[in-house]
Amino acid sequence: MGAEQDLAAISEAALVVSQLFLAAPNPELRGALQDDDALAEWPLTDPQSQRGIAMLREAVREGNVDSHEDLERDHLYLFTGIGKPLAQPYESPYLSKEGLLFDEQTVAVREAYAAHGLRVPDPRVPDDHIGYEFAFVSHLAGQVAEGNAGALPALNSFVGQHLGCFAGEVAEGLREHARTVAYRALAELSEGVLAHVRANH
Repeated sequence: MGAEQDLAAISEAALVVSQLFLAAPNPELRGALQDDDALAEWPLTDPQSQRGIAMLREAVREGNVDSHEDLERDHLYLFTGIGKPLAQPYESPYLSKEGLLFDEQTVAVREAYAAHGLRVPDPRVPDDHIGYEFAFVSHLAGQVAEGNAGALPALNSFVGQHLGCFAGEVAEGLREHARTVAYRALAELSEGVLAHVRANH
């Protein structure tokens, strides 16, 4: 696979990963995650991505698919929390000295988005939510795939300084606490995206 093709695949996969972190899957995405043919088309082929896809395909074959209600509940408990999220989705609590939301990491991430003409749509949500960070990776990888070579250093720098510094811990939270197949698989799919970014360094 050529670098442009690989970056287009990263962009596509990162967008799906981003959507799953930001909200429980809408009917269209849930349908794709529960369709064996659609899953077979997942754009990334590294071992972790394929492990995640295998989990989803096995659930389809066994008729053990997640209901909308189960996915909504899992998303709530994992990322919003009843008291405390089970898989903290913000960068700042992992990396700031005080473990606070809206700390200096949030501002640095906001500035990285702004440098590429992007901003978070909901100002009440901190910019360093892992879902928005994966959306930014999708955007940058897409830019590189379309021939904007200048976006590649920004992509590598962003993963090196931000997303790559805490995504593994979020994935561990998912492995430990997710009840649905989709969110258990998300741990592998998200780490697969980052493995591909690092391989294109």
